[in-house]
Amino acid sequence: MNAGRRTRAAVAVVALLATACSSQRILMPPRVDLYAFGTIGMLDFSPRAADGLHLQATREFLSAMHAAQPGVPVLELGDQDAVLHSLGRHMLDPDAIRAIGKSHHVDVLVVGVLDAQRIEPSLSLGRSAEFLSAGAALEGALTVRMYDTRSGATVWSSAVRGREPLANVRLAGGDLAGVAAADPSATASRLICQLVNGATADFWSYWVRG
Repeated sequence: MNAGRRTRAAVAVVALLATACSSQRILMPPRVDLYAFGTIGMLDFSPRAADGLHLQATREFLSAMHAAQPGVPVLELGDQDAVLHSLGRHMLDPDAIRAIGKSHHVDVLVVGVLDAQRIEPSLSLGRSAEFLSAGAALEGALTVRMYDTRSGATVWSSAVRGREPLANVRLAGGDLAGVAAADPSATASRLICQLVNGATADFWSYWVRG
């Protein structure tokens, strides 16, 4: 191999190594270290709903915390109103948060609010006015905060919104072109998982390009 070919080969090897190094992925630690908080207290998410979605969201959030950072100590405190009533409190203000921390020996308090789900009807008309689509979706919002029980101050928060299709009817040329309807219970469960996944993103390790 002459000098020119050796030089080109060396340059190709260096370029290949540089490309390989630049494409390496680095695992980053979670943006929020739950272990650093100490013992975490968790109230059932509010408001209470007859369909139990607030309890499902609470369970899914707790499960996601433990899946992301196994072994994190979490004390489940139950219904927020009942906890406040037991302390002679009527609202979750800084004094109540400090009282909960002192009474239950928790360092941080998790409080979540799941907005009532609602059906959003929508209509879509094609350009030729011969195509019409009518649909409905289940929408929701989840807001979660963590409070320092010594000061009552917020130390972390997350607010996410989500949407899951519930039903769709399509008309073409005046005829029924298609009907799609999802089980409301399954749709609600998917929506809860979507919201919880978004709200707990800070608890997971993540990859970045090197």
